Amino acid sequence: MDKKKLIKHVVLIPKEFYELKNVSPCELIKKSGYLEYHGLIGMEDIESFLKEHLGLVSYWLKYSDDQRGVPALLFYESKSKKGEYEVGRYTDERGHELIQKFSNLNKACAFYILKEIEALRSICG
Repeated sequence: MDKKKLIKHVVLIPKEFYELKNVSPCELIKKSGYLEYHGLIGMEDIESFLKEHLGLVSYWLKYSDDQRGVPALLFYESKSKKGEYEVGRYTDERGHELIQKFSNLNKACAFYILKEIEALRSICG
């Protein structure tokens, strides 16, 4: 599979999820090719794609905000420091816990995307 095509399909998952409305994240991760070719892309690849397509980060922020399942990965702007972004998780046992803080929005989003697609790979694969 073409690496650039794989990155594009993966990063567009929440946009397609909201626009198509009748498709699950599992269907989208399967359609992307990520289940078979997950070793091809890393955080830097995703971050680079996001820098070229600035509007896509907002879809991932919304996707994260809409998570209702437990456990759930979270991606959000820090409540304590403007311009800082956090990736965390929510579980029944521990509640909310921080995984990592970022001062760069694209880097935070790329980290979240990689964690989320890996979670989808384990659930949907």
